[in-house]
Amino acid sequence: MRKNAGIIPVLVVCAFAVSVRAAEADVNTLIQQLKASEASKRADAAEALGAIGRDAKAATGALAEALKDQEKKVRLEAAAALSKMSPEATAAVPALIEALKDADKEIREHVVEALEGNGFESKAAVPALIEALKDRHINVQYKAHGALNKITGKNFGYKNYPEWRKWWEESGKDFNKKADRGPNEIAKIRAKTSNTQGLIYRGAGNFQAAMGMFLDAVNQDPEIPDYRNNLGLTVMDLGRYVEAMSYFEEPIGLDEPLPEPYMNVGQCFARMNKQIEAQAWYKKAIEKDKAGNLWEKFWLLGKEYLKGGEYNMAWEFLDQARVKAEKNNRHDPRVYRDLALTHYALDQYHSAWKEIKNVEALGYALDEGFVLKVRKALEAMGVDPDKEDEAARTQLAQP
Repeated sequence: MRKNAGIIPVLVVCAFAVSVRAAEADVNTLIQQLKASEASKRADAAEALGAIGRDAKAATGALAEALKDQEKKVRLEAAAALSKMSPEATAAVPALIEALKDADKEIREHVVEALEGNGFESKAAVPALIEALKDRHINVQYKAHGALNKITGKNFGYKNYPEWRKWWEESGKDFNKKADRGPNEIAKIRAKTSNTQGLIYRGAGNFQAAMGMFLDAVNQDPEIPDYRNNLGLTVMDLGRYVEAMSYFEEPIGLDEPLPEPYMNVGQCFARMNKQIEAQAWYKKAIEKDKAGNLWEKFWLLGKEYLKGGEYNMAWEFLDQARVKAEKNNRHDPRVYRDLALTHYALDQYHSAWKEIKNVEALGYALDEGFVLKVRKALEAMGVDPDKEDEAARTQLAQP
């Protein structure tokens, strides 16, 4: 950065270097750059502030002004930056509401994301978000519904504008009063009770009743990600996978590092036989699992690779699943089953037989035809699997 006497220092951030320089950029300098005469510099400054994220909350007011810029690129980067600062961008809510009228659909999408990220603080945007359900572009409609669901705790569907409008006309004043206070202790207790009852119903296979309980939990206390995640799982149980994914995206907005919703979106794609999409979401879940305790994500990803015939990749993730599960004193027969299938596909018959025995040791049985295939493969190699198994047990029993 070069400084000249009497001139406000200007940091020129090239687009390709934003990710490198943004972490070191001075927020106040970037705020000044938002006033630069060149549109490209203004856009670069907004992009850099977005890369800094919540730590650049001092720029909220300047970015709100940038939403009115004559240049589309500047408005786009400003909206994107504010979406990355949520929930620290509450001061920009009035400007964001106005920006919902922008002619560019991508800008409107980022505006909705920013409003959603601010949660209850975006309550003034509810009428405008309801109108956004009539947007010409489905992505704006879809995201507006997600924002409404997070802000209000209600879910009438993104294609149900009349119901949303009716609810607001009848209950808008009551909602504003509740939003000002936040969920009270009685509402929190009721939400917790409904969630617990929902878990009981879901465990019993009564998914419709469970869904009603989870919806009530979300309505009573919209800020708890687990309630929304449980609602999504129940909708997934009902086979409504696209709808379930919308519920899983809501807890991501509430608690972005939470790994479970990413895993559940992956499960939805897997059940729709979309393996590539499922793998991508499972990988995101693994990245979010900083503690490395959730072995299911590795198992699910390994299972997808197994289904796709990528056996080496399948073994890599299934083996990690086994290690993590056993570390947490979990011995899941499904992991050993899929490892057996993977080893057989890789012509590793000794290992396949070992995993078959692990499944049997837990009181489960694999398909008889598969077990017979592994046995015949070993016998063709001159190996008696029963004698080999007996020798292994004898060796383990020795002190």
